[in-house]
Amino acid sequence: SKDYIAHNRLAKNITNQWHTSFDLKYIYSAIDTYNANAIATKLSLYYHNQRFLIQLFIDNYGFVIDSYTDFDESLPVLYGYKMMILPKYINAIISAKHNYFDNDNIIHLTTELFLFEHSSILFGFSSLSKDLYYGDFNNDFFTGISVGFSTRHENYLMNLGFKNLGALGLLSSFTISRSIN
Repeated sequence: SKDYIAHNRLAKNITNQWHTSFDLKYIYSAIDTYNANAIATKLSLYYHNQRFLIQLFIDNYGFVIDSYTDFDESLPVLYGYKMMILPKYINAIISAKHNYFDNDNIIHLTTELFLFEHSSILFGFSSLSKDLYYGDFNNDFFTGISVGFSTRHENYLMNLGFKNLGALGLLSSFTISRSIN
């Protein structure tokens, strides 16, 4: 399968501590000979205080333009919150994200360590793994674990990431972002 997402974010400062953002996404997905595309949005509200940030969000609110099959499909809308902390004595970000999706709760724990002036390495774990175990402990040990690398060059940010989804395989992603400001 392959997914491509064109994404644009508009952000606005409300006060020194409160911020908001609106994301508009075009999503194209292909699985074997089937493909689909959709338009989705994300709305976020942020509270920032020194070394601490809280985000409330609703994501994937939108509509399917063309689905994989003749069945009517809708986008999986999720909502939740994210908390980020900047530790005082280490150049890193520690975050916890809690998604609510249908009847599921998924928790993502992530640490981003800044190694050089423009690069970082990320480590993460997702509670999604609890439903992906399929064998003995040796096969399932790394299920739900993710690792990534991020680097900035001029106005571009490039990310490469991998997540072990157990029996579903390995998920990989490559992202290039550019700030217009």
